[in-house]
Formats: sequence, structure tokens, C-alpha cells
Amino acid sequence: IKSAVMHVPTQGCRSTVHQSGIVWGGVPVPVVQKYCYLGLWFQSDLSWEVHFQHVLQKVQNVTRCYMPLWKSRHVSVEVKRIVLLSCVRPIIEYASEVWVPNANQRQKLNVCQLKIIKISMRLLSYKPCSEALLAEWGLKPMHMWLHERVMMFYAKLRLMPAERLPKKVFDACWTHQGRSVCLPWQRYVNGLLCKYGVTLGADVSDYDACMSVIKSRVKSVWHEDVTLTTPLEKTTLKRYVDWVNPVIVRKLSLKSCSPYLKLSPCYGVELLLRVRLSCLPVHAHTVGFQQPDIDRRRS
Repeated sequence: IKSAVMHVPTQGCRSTVHQSGIVWGGVPVPVVQKYCYLGLWFQSDLSWEVHFQHVLQKVQNVTRCYMPLWKSRHVSVEVKRIVLLSCVRPIIEYASEVWVPNANQRQKLNVCQLKIIKISMRLLSYKPCSEALLAEWGLKPMHMWLHERVMMFYAKLRLMPAERLPKKVFDACWTHQGRSVCLPWQRYVNGLLCKYGVTLGADVSDYDACMSVIKSRVKSVWHEDVTLTTPLEKTTLKRYVDWVNPVIVRKLSLKSCSPYLKLSPCYGVELLLRVRLSCLPVHAHTVGFQQPDIDRRRS
């Protein structure tokens, strides 16, 4: 039942294997285009679309199961945040050290997290800036969590004893037609290390030290996205930074949500978040109203 043959042909070629010719217990072993191994879906064309769709479906199912929790006004944001990180994020992070999502898939994973936050704060009908909303919840974009796991896995392989098989594969020199080549996963990791400015020199010989360096760099990049990425089209983010003050934003934690969101659940928390994100529709003509009595008393 769990046995199958999957033929991975060379690039640009189609597989001509339709029957494996292998018989076990009188039953021929089938030839498949996709195969699940330890919860990870492999494909004969070396893409990850099947695995991504499988992960996305599981996330949507779990999100629906916890919908009464997300919509409840009697549950604090801190509790909802814990459920999000402990019940939804692990599904996305599973085997993320190995499979590489493309830009479209990363965007869909980010949307899954943002949708839960908007449902929890009754913001589905508004369009707040995603960076500012994540900053309030003490979170970062989902793809940054995945990048962090990949770089940590890279550090673990780098520090692994030389006699281990994964270490031998990691240090092996791969060649094609007599020339050394860089594998796609290696190019992906090198790009992440360059993007986040992570340098694991010879002096960083402890895994805990590597984790500390990676987490601090990812956190620094996330803070820069919140404080520096303020183009004109993202007016809510600009208003957010002006309101909260960049100095306070740099001190935002990835371990907890904003202090005012930790208060006892109440209807005012949702309204306050909309005010902080400047996503309330306020008519411009209301600015012209004044209180003449106050001006008369001052005079």
C-alpha cells in the first residue's frame, strides 16, 4: 500500500516509465507522478505545487475549526495569538527547511495569517497596512518564519559531525559535465543569508549562538520593513509610524502583542486598533467644525 515508483527524468525530458515491472506479493508496484514521504509531497517534475496545496488545505481546515475563537470578543488577543502560533503556524512550517515556495505561494501563506488577524479584530471590511497590523500583534510575515527555519537548518548542517550522512551530502562537491554546480537549495539558502545579512563565521561554533544571530537579523529586517518601508501608497503604515513613533516601533517584540491588546476583552480594543492604524473612514468636512464658545472665552 505504501510502495510506489516515481521516475524523475532529466530536465526537458518526459518520463517513458509507465510500468515498474516490480511485483510484490503478486501485486505490481505502480508508477506515480507524486508521492508522500513523512508528510512531504514529492513530484516527478521537482515542483512543490502538490505539497503547497496540501498545506494550504490543512491551514484552511484548521482556521475554520477555530472560527468561533477568532470571532469571539470574549477571548483576548493574547490568547488568539498563542493559538495562531501553536495550531496554525506549525502546519505551514512543517518541512519548510526542505521545500521552497515561490513568490505567489509565499503571498498566499501571508494572507492566511493576515486573514485570521483581521477576523479576530473585525477588520475584514477595512484595508489596514499588513506590516502595521503584524507589528501590533507582535508577529512577522509568515514567509519570514519560513526563512528563519531554513537558515537554522543550514546552521545545523554546518555544525553537524563529519561522519553523519547529511553532513557528507552538505559538504559534497556536485558536478555536471565536469564543472562544479550549486544546487537549487544551496542557491536559495545563500540568497537568504545575503538578504538578512547573516554571517556565520568560524567563531560561531555553537548552534545556540547561530540561532541567536539568525533571530536577531530577521528581527532587524522586520523592524526595517515597519519603520522604513513607508511609500505614499501605504498611507496607513506612514500614519502608524507617525503615531507610534519610530523609536517605539524599533522596540516592538516578536514575543508578545502590543500592551493595550493584552487588556481584558472589550469592544473598545477593536476601535482603538482602527484608530491607531488610521483606517477609520472620517469625512474631511468635519475638520472645519469649531467650538465658538471656547474661542470667545479665550478671547
